[in-house]
Amino acid sequence: MKGEREIWFYKILWSYMPIHWKGWAFTVALVAIALALVFGTQAVCRHFGVPGADDWPFFLMFPVVVAGWFIAERHV
Repeated sequence: MKGEREIWFYKILWSYMPIHWKGWAFTVALVAIALALVFGTQAVCRHFGVPGADDWPFFLMFPVVVAGWFIAERHV
């Protein structure tokens, strides 16, 4: 059917559990992207001597997590 989506995640309370290989692949990719953003930004900030280089790059994880929630909600 047109518009029908594959089910990658199962909703348990307020969280999403991957039940399909694409759900697991998406979860692993989401974690890898978040870690690369944080560690890469920390390395760049330390190189240029920005104060608080270990703290503020973690805010980059929030847009990644929110995007993950939207995609997980779509594939429930």
